[in-house]
Amino acid sequence: MWGAIIGLIGAAASLYGSYKQSESIKENAEAQGKSAEQAAAENRELSLMDAEVMERAAREEMYKTGVALQMYTTQMDNWMGALRTSAAKSGVAVGTGTPLDVEVYSKKNFIKDLEMIKYNGMKATEQKYDLAKRYRKLADYGLRDAAAYATAVLETAKDQANASLVTGIGKTASNIYTVGTNLDWF
Repeated sequence: MWGAIIGLIGAAASLYGSYKQSESIKENAEAQGKSAEQAAAENRELSLMDAEVMERAAREEMYKTGVALQMYTTQMDNWMGALRTSAAKSGVAVGTGTPLDVEVYSKKNFIKDLEMIKYNGMKATEQKYDLAKRYRKLADYGLRDAAAYATAVLETAKDQANASLVTGIGKTASNIYTVGTNLDWF
């Protein structure tokens, strides 16, 4: 009789241990999921800050390009004025012949240089805006991935917890059956 009571106490303790183990599995999974979500939220903030930095850099690039265009235009205007003045001082007719050819050639090169400055400025600005856009997407993707990871961890933990509990119930039932068989309960 005492053996049966001890067996039943052992079965109850085993069932309680399985229950506590399943609860521990769930708690650990919840903590792991929250940790992943917190890390994703912090990474999101960093990505958004990076995006803002890139957007500022893009605006600065646009400004620098505008300044470079103005400076180059002023420089070219000064150079062309100096060219005309020099030719006029030497008694050459500025609007004809070689001085005109030099002026036309210089203007063509000037226009090409302006176009190159615009193009390079546009490309640099575009690249920075693209990086900003990428950082914003990373911020959103990170949150989605963390949420999916947290859900998967929690679902897996629930399955493990349930399996642990079912195993404990099975062991308890087996112990009760063994005790009951020995005492002719069945």
